[in-house]
Amino acid sequence: MPDQLSQRFRATVLPLQRTAPKGRVARTLAALDGAAVTYSAAPGIVLAWLVPANAVLAAAGVAAGLVLFHDPALYFRELMPGTLLSAAHLLAAATVARAIHLRDLRERRWPESFWGLSAVLLVGLVIVELAQPTVYLSHWLRDGLGLRAPAGIADLDGLLMAFLLGAVTLMLASRARDVFRHPRAVALFACAAALGATSQYIDATFRVSAWEFVLEDGAKALAGPFLLTGYLVVLGAVLQRRPS
Repeated sequence: MPDQLSQRFRATVLPLQRTAPKGRVARTLAALDGAAVTYSAAPGIVLAWLVPANAVLAAAGVAAGLVLFHDPALYFRELMPGTLLSAAHLLAAATVARAIHLRDLRERRWPESFWGLSAVLLVGLVIVELAQPTVYLSHWLRDGLGLRAPAGIADLDGLLMAFLLGAVTLMLASRARDVFRHPRAVALFACAAALGATSQYIDATFRVSAWEFVLEDGAKALAGPFLLTGYLVVLGAVLQRRPS
């Protein structure tokens, strides 16, 4: 298996690097591209590890927060391990999407490709996950302008996030033809979308509490591995078709 992965790396990464990457950023991007290629050889194994690992980490984090700080949601709060892990999933998916885009035989610009566009949008979602701008915006709308969430919506922040994710989905939908060539990836993206939608539904409609936060971010934590694996499946298929 290591020899096969090494051969896969040499055959699919090195040809893209006609010259040695110059600069720290270029070297980092090249290393991340190589990692994406390596793990695309076994996306099922990646998913089989990530899903239970995320579930175990979340359960342990919730238990530790409850016992030590009387806050079951501590693990998922801003810049805590659960949030950082969700951001890492999104960033890893963006890395794989970029790897797919770089190997697009049509050599399209990133806004014209589902993979190039999703790489950029996923990085944007990483920033949103870490900086939480919708939280600050919801507070300003509520306290500064006196706006309230409509009936049936418990949290204005959740509503704003739903709008943001809806906008991202619409932008990607116009290029979805690229995805439908990969049925396995479609199924994985559908699982990620279902878990993400469940998370947003809980966030927007359930009464705000620590346990509501646990349910919301627990569903989101499980969505990340399915999203990442979907991109890995596509990258693996692209590498198999690409001429050496």
